Amino acid sequence: PAYTIVQPVAWDHLVWTGALAAEASAASMVVFGSLAQRAPATRATLRRVLDTAADATVVCDINLRAPFFDQAVVEASLERADLVKLNDDELDLLQEWYGLPEGRDAAAEALLARFDLATLCVTRGAEGAVLWHEGMRHVHAGHRADVVDTVGAGDAFLAMLLSELLAGTDGATALDWANRLGAYVAEQPGATPAYARGDLFH
Repeated sequence: PAYTIVQPVAWDHLVWTGALAAEASAASMVVFGSLAQRAPATRATLRRVLDTAADATVVCDINLRAPFFDQAVVEASLERADLVKLNDDELDLLQEWYGLPEGRDAAAEALLARFDLATLCVTRGAEGAVLWHEGMRHVHAGHRADVVDTVGAGDAFLAMLLSELLAGTDGATALDWANRLGAYVAEQPGATPAYARGDLFH
């Protein structure tokens, strides 16, 4: 897909405040993306958040949107992360950057080792996703969706995955719930449709 990502926007100018410091120090999880780091101000604030949230699980959603990414920012993000989510195309680019082995599974496993990640999730669009978590590899073929609008589906997928993992759900079940919600959101207009868990069974 191609995107028009405008400038300037509020998330290019995130600043460190006392309220943010309090939130960071109490956080059990910090979730951030690579796109939001295109501006120096937000990158600097994010570093302070991560330094303050010393006990939090750090989650990086790699979202490479040309022309707003560079290898140094992505690499710094990977080095700080415990859990990384990316898609097949993004994995292909990282494979090229780091000389990872041929084959997406082999490349993903090499990425896990290179950056000492606890968890890695590679999404594959309509073909589901693969999750490496707690030393196990889980594959999900995805749930069929009559696509209306894919905007927000990836974020919904990640939100459900993290929610389930935080709750102690096993990797395979968490991945199934994530795929269910991602498919549901893709079937609805808009990025953040309301839903009940029962809506995810069809």
